[in-house]
Amino acid sequence: MLLLGMGCLFAVAGVVVASLTHAAPSRGTHPTAARPVTSVSPAASARPASTRRSPAAAPPEIAATVAAPGGGPGAPVADVSALSPVQVYNVSRVRSGPVRIGDTTYSDSVRFTCDSGGSDSSGDLDYVVTGYGIMTATIGIPSDDTGAARDTMTVGFFNNGAGSQADGPYTITLGHPRQVRVRLTGSSQLEISCGATAPSGKAAEMDLALGNATIGPS
Repeated sequence: MLLLGMGCLFAVAGVVVASLTHAAPSRGTHPTAARPVTSVSPAASARPASTRRSPAAAPPEIAATVAAPGGGPGAPVADVSALSPVQVYNVSRVRSGPVRIGDTTYSDSVRFTCDSGGSDSSGDLDYVVTGYGIMTATIGIPSDDTGAARDTMTVGFFNNGAGSQADGPYTITLGHPRQVRVRLTGSSQLEISCGATAPSGKAAEMDLALGNATIGPS
């Protein structure tokens, strides 16, 4: 009987042990999935993102362009560039259009070559100005007339052709234009006289421009 009781006891103990073994969760039997590692350079992480902008390129220098305020023949204010001269003496290549004088381009200008005959006498250009009281203009040497760098131009304005002098004389050189305001009281024609002189004192060929010249009321 004793042996039988002990055998039963061992059998019960085995069943309990087996039960506990299957019931307890197993730890460490499933491997943990590896996390990807991103390599970061210490220098890259320490360097802040740049916020500086590259400097913008400077715009190219552009000369100012201005237009004359007048109109055609007979307008209350008329552009001289729209008129036809009634006399041309000892000048050549009279033309109208934009001319750059110094740093400004004058859209409505008259340009001509003075003393093109190479003589010692001055040249002139005459316009009908009946009914008008004043002429305004910027007179100067065109900037592209580089051959005139040392020459001098003398410009005068006369009423009724070779009549009394209305304004001037003005002495101008390359890069030094002048503003003129010529009174035309009682004049039927305006003569614009010019004479070009080289440093030697001899007559020279030289271009003259009347930048945005207009005639209008007094």
